Amino acid sequence: MIGPVAPERALRLLPENGRLIASPGCATPQTLLTALGDHARDRPGHTLSAGLLLGDLPFLDAVRAGALRFRTWQLPKAARRAAADGLVDYVPMRASEVPLSLRSGFDCALVRVSAPDRRGYCSYGPSLAYTREAVAASRAVIAEIDPALPRTYGDTSVHVSRFDAVVEASEPMCEYVSAPVTETARMEVADRNPAITMVGSAGTPVRTPAAGSPAAGRSCR
Repeated sequence: MIGPVAPERALRLLPENGRLIASPGCATPQTLLTALGDHARDRPGHTLSAGLLLGDLPFLDAVRAGALRFRTWQLPKAARRAAADGLVDYVPMRASEVPLSLRSGFDCALVRVSAPDRRGYCSYGPSLAYTREAVAASRAVIAEIDPALPRTYGDTSVHVSRFDAVVEASEPMCEYVSAPVTETARMEVADRNPAITMVGSAGTPVRTPAAGSPAAGRSCR
């Protein structure tokens, strides 16, 4: 594996006015994105695309300064004020449409991965989402290695030979914290539903038929 370098040095690989994409969720590359904010002030013009990024997103200071463009199809909580001010490009798109939209290509993917195993394979972790497609569509890949990122099974691995630069994660993995359950959700559960599964915190219920009912035993596909 190529040796780790400082984030600032890794970002020197970015071309002028580069088109970048970052891995989402628990795999938000916090170390690289923090460095990107500083890098953009010296070399403005990059465009960062991403889905749901977690954390406080310090690169937004560069977005507010006009040094970095940020486009997203799943607006992070930390970016809502910037979006309300018209500083974030929101792309209305379903999750199923994201992989196809990435085929236009990117100059560089910024990803957070686990430490490599003895064969040199890293895991994308629990927030795979579109990361595999993003890496395939990018000319270069800068990886942020996080030994604490959980390894996952399935088609979720990438060999270190795919990385053009590697940095060590200096910040812990982001966690998704659900919002408190709303009063609407509590009322829905209490409203004589024999069993119910809540999706999200906004109170969107998925009803489960009671045992013995005609719908019981049916599978959802």
